[in-house]
Amino acid sequence: MKNLSSSASQGTTGNIFSLIIFILIFPTFLNTLSCSKSPTEPEAHIQLTLEDVSCIEAWLRLQVSSGSNVVIQRDGKTFMNFPLYKPYELFNIDTIVVDDSLLPNKTYKYRAILTNN
Repeated sequence: MKNLSSSASQGTTGNIFSLIIFILIFPTFLNTLSCSKSPTEPEAHIQLTLEDVSCIEAWLRLQVSSGSNVVIQRDGKTFMNFPLYKPYELFNIDTIVVDDSLLPNKTYKYRAILTNN
């Protein structure tokens, strides 16, 4: 009789151990299957190109794919600073910016910066 009782006790201990392992591992397994992965942020892209120029004006093409704020610098100083509001932060922007405060016979250097404030 002792042997049967001892075997039953070992079987119950083994079942409890298996149940504990199952309880610890199964939720982790479910979590990896059921959790939706967050979408990756689109890669921010900004491009500023010179489209046309006159003696006192410059037409600049600004192309932005995502972000929340655009800063355009002329000769290292902020020339324009404007936020991108919805739905623009979700879609591409392609627009012309005109700088009409230039001096004749002078060279200017422009830079566009995209920030995610």
